[in-house]
Amino acid sequence: MSLSDNPDPSAVSLRSISAVTALSIAQLVVLFALQILLARYFGASAELDAYLAAQAVPLVLATVLTGSLSYVLVPVYNEQRHDHGEAAADAMLVSLGVVVLLTAAAVALLLFMFARPAVAILYADMPQAMTVSLLRILSLLLLLNVAINFFYGAYHARQRFLLPAWCGVAAPAVTVALIAAFPEWGIEGVAWATVIGGGVGVLLLAWRFPFRRIRENASGPSVLRRMFRLLWPLILGAAYYRLDPLIDRHLASHLPEGSISHLGYAWRLAMSISMIATSGLAVVAFPAIARAAAARDDERLAAELAASWRLLCVVLVPVFGALLAFSEPIIRDLFQRGAFTAADTEAVARLLVLYVGFIGAAGVGELAARAFYAGGDTRTPTLIGVFGFTLGTGAKFALTPVLEAPALAAATSGYYLLGAGLMVLILRRRIAGSIFRGLGGAFGRALAGTAAATAVGWLVVESPLPLGAVWGAIAGLFIYVAVLGLLGDEFARQLVTGIRGRSSRG
Repeated sequence: MSLSDNPDPSAVSLRSISAVTALSIAQLVVLFALQILLARYFGASAELDAYLAAQAVPLVLATVLTGSLSYVLVPVYNEQRHDHGEAAADAMLVSLGVVVLLTAAAVALLLFMFARPAVAILYADMPQAMTVSLLRILSLLLLLNVAINFFYGAYHARQRFLLPAWCGVAAPAVTVALIAAFPEWGIEGVAWATVIGGGVGVLLLAWRFPFRRIRENASGPSVLRRMFRLLWPLILGAAYYRLDPLIDRHLASHLPEGSISHLGYAWRLAMSISMIATSGLAVVAFPAIARAAAARDDERLAAELAASWRLLCVVLVPVFGALLAFSEPIIRDLFQRGAFTAADTEAVARLLVLYVGFIGAAGVGELAARAFYAGGDTRTPTLIGVFGFTLGTGAKFALTPVLEAPALAAATSGYYLLGAGLMVLILRRRIAGSIFRGLGGAFGRALAGTAAATAVGWLVVESPLPLGAVWGAIAGLFIYVAVLGLLGDEFARQLVTGIRGRSSRG
């Protein structure tokens, strides 16, 4: 379908999505710089294995505590603002923040105190002293990440998207700058740089937060109790199925040295690409989906989801094409220098290809889950997540001793795809109206554009240009957008119109 097919209008703002996505791309550049530094100084070494193993513990705990907070916070905040006004809704945010941060501080203290037995249980085959020392430093990361997750949810609930997006660039930039300036600090320096970067992020987010409105709370504790009633299934589910990084690190700790590092490089790239491809859309679309669900307007809800699927398709199809065709040149141009060898390039590229299923499923699943959360259903996505994680974990334990690290990547993609598919099927049965309107046409245009972009990208990658994968990606992007525009894609036209509008105002 082209624009002339008149797909349902949507409240999703392409301008807002573009702004958040642009800052997400800047964040991706900074995170790539971080991976380049780690590759140059540490390659795939026992030191980096220990750092990644230690880092997984506070990150998983922070995700369990607040990784799903925004899914409940956005709808409840909007209800509170509608019933009691913006001041009371903001005061509710402050009250919730106090509870969340005190809880996180207590858990972080326990992690610091019991770092040694935790490492002995999770990573018995790894250097104990080094891993324990790193875990004690990174225990601060638990509190910082919980604070960042809370502030992100609060700002998104208030439809303030840019400050969190800027924070996502500034915080890792501080970490990168410290590692680059003080490489002699070694792997413990990397841990401290990570903590300092997280602290900068928290300070930036706290700067514009409405703390003063705590005294204006007209809702009392009842709204907090309601929020926790909605949140507890997510927390309980996350306490199980969010353990995936710990499972992977635990199993990889029994594999040859460097396996955790290889998985870490590939996983962070997959996560970064997924974030760039879908985070702007998911963040901006969620309030529109929540409003449609609150109004019990299934037609509008179907239109919002259909527009989101179409845009997701336009974004993800070329990503799949690039990774499947050029994963090895991409890894080589990004990382192969210093301590990072050609053998590391081959291993990481193979794992990145196996994570392609995760990248697609994460985007689809994120939007589908938010549609459930907008309607007050936090249990269905949780149960699906638990079911998929159980199957995936069983596959990992069964296959990793035979297939080693690739089994972990493939199983992760597999169970994410299963969960996303189940959620989409249930949504299709629940919502009156077509949630896939125009998707076939969007997929066809994206496929045609990807084929043309891949062909051009291949010519550039095979040329003698230095950093051929980078230049190939840039050339492919221009070709892709051009083909979409020629085929009448709605989002390509909006992008061109927006650029022209800015040029004329300039």
